[in-house]
Amino acid sequence: VLGGGSETDAAGMAEVVSWNLGSVPGVNELEASVDGVQSVVFSAAAVPDVPDRITILEGNGQSGEVGTVLNLPPTVLVTDRLGNPLAGVQVDFLPEANGGTLADGKQVTGSSGAAASGPWTLGTRAGIQSVRISVVGVDPVFISATAVPGPAVSALSLVEDSQMGTVGAEVPAPPGVRVEDAFGNGVPGTPVLFSLGEGPGSLGTPGAIDGAEAVSGADGTAAALSWTLGTAVGLYEVSAAVGGLPGTISFRAVAMPGEARMVAIRSGNNQSAPRGTSISVPPSVVVTDRFENRVPGVSVLFSVVEGGGEVNGAEVLTDGEGVAEVTSWTLGPSEGANLLSATVEGLDPATFQAFALSAPPFQVSRVAGQGQSGSVGSPLPVSY
Repeated sequence: VLGGGSETDAAGMAEVVSWNLGSVPGVNELEASVDGVQSVVFSAAAVPDVPDRITILEGNGQSGEVGTVLNLPPTVLVTDRLGNPLAGVQVDFLPEANGGTLADGKQVTGSSGAAASGPWTLGTRAGIQSVRISVVGVDPVFISATAVPGPAVSALSLVEDSQMGTVGAEVPAPPGVRVEDAFGNGVPGTPVLFSLGEGPGSLGTPGAIDGAEAVSGADGTAAALSWTLGTAVGLYEVSAAVGGLPGTISFRAVAMPGEARMVAIRSGNNQSAPRGTSISVPPSVVVTDRFENRVPGVSVLFSVVEGGGEVNGAEVLTDGEGVAEVTSWTLGPSEGANLLSATVEGLDPATFQAFALSAPPFQVSRVAGQGQSGSVGSPLPVSY
């Protein structure tokens, strides 16, 4: 009360300057007293003010599996500026995007000032989900919950079905899977075992997997550290077994030959032919990598080293079998050894040897003595 100690005026009247009601709703009383006189009492009803604040009571910070109902529905308290609970105030509960669904999203506060929505069913996307709670004229509040993935029901490959690689080397992308629940959320904590499968027969080594035992992370993915192909050219396979799921996921990679490392004689060595003629079997070489796989598409240059002969088709690319062959090799004009080299850049050459032989007579012609006659038992005039 302001001016509570007033004196009466000339008319015998006295009044206070102002009377501010208390902060708690209910009846307020004010007593006016004069010494020796019976006092009088004034009464006034204090009613709650307009809504000023929303306070969360229950339902915040829960967690549950995607698509399931949380234990506690969102519950709030609506108060005025002095903290008095307000009854009969409309409260709107509205899930945010991907926040699931709420039953009975429009509620009215009861006598305690509290309001609760119906059950909150989480959405199907894992992560933080929230509900917006609003009252007209008041800043909204948000209740959040964590939706965790459901049990694993499927797994998907993270890499291309068939990669290309080089023998004895790692593939570009190691095998990996994503483990998912029924709604496509990644499921963490699932064991995955990667195993080597079939390779190209019994040739070479089968390859290796580093980090064959893996566990899916927070995003549901699990991958081997690396996959090294075997040393033989051909198709390799790896399978992934995902804990709790039937069947396996297959990964394939085709191993191609490595860089050319050796040039070796295949055919056409140590032949002989008359000088100035072609040998019967054209020289050919095979080009291989460090694991003796044949390498196609390699440029091979055939050059006469000794004997002065001639090569037809001197520069050749190896075919699909790693073979390069000249069209022909004509030996030099002189008798003796002829040498031919087959060279791949950066590698030791392969050298062919052939022997040029003396040329046989090519034609026999009559010079004299044709058409003579003579007596039996006597020499002809002109000898043959």
